[in-house]
Amino acid sequence: GFMLGERPPMAPRRAATEAMPAAEGGRARSGGDCDADREVVEEIAGNLAEGAAEGADDADESDADANEGGVPVCRAFHKIREVFTRQLLLPLGPSSVAMDVGAAPGGWTSFIADCGCGKVIAVDAAELRLGATPRSAIEHLRMKLQDALPILLARPALAVDLYCCDMNAEPELVVDLLFEAKPLLKPGAQLVLTFKNVFPKKAAWIASRDAQLARLRKEADDVSMVQLFANTPRECTVLASIKR
Repeated sequence: GFMLGERPPMAPRRAATEAMPAAEGGRARSGGDCDADREVVEEIAGNLAEGAAEGADDADESDADANEGGVPVCRAFHKIREVFTRQLLLPLGPSSVAMDVGAAPGGWTSFIADCGCGKVIAVDAAELRLGATPRSAIEHLRMKLQDALPILLARPALAVDLYCCDMNAEPELVVDLLFEAKPLLKPGAQLVLTFKNVFPKKAAWIASRDAQLARLRKEADDVSMVQLFANTPRECTVLASIKR
């Protein structure tokens, strides 16, 4: 990892068939070379460094910069942007459905919709900051996941292609929520989760992280833990797909 305020060194170019850097598991993904679209990844690191220099904290809710329309975007926006830029996910299209749990303030939701995903269901009791431009693809269920599930399960045609969760919670809760939402997910649905170190001791963080990775492997394939350029030093991103 690297400290905020420092620009991380760029990794040497890898062939598209090589596995992406992973602290655990190692998952080869089509087109997943480490510096695909190098300029964007460097821009992500630069934006985060600039935010730190200006006194921004590590919280995902802080404004790191603004999008092209001048609407402030949260720091977390850069994580999902990097996942897509580095092609760590299969492409989404007009028929795709994504679900963003713990979506506020809305950076992941708006980015996924702007990438062409046909439907993005954002679940969070808090308000989303989506800017002035309306996005017909976004549906915000302003409630907790436990309250949203009966509504979503009542839609027999609903089948989610991408499940995301970047909420500020310990890994066990992140995996618990995923398993609660699993009936909504297609076999092979892609997963992007953030595991956050909310523990005072490193040993507790490692134990929780590894225990939840083990739980996840029982229900998902290709589980891979990665350190994005946009991750803070106290979190990691987990990629996987629901077992077919």
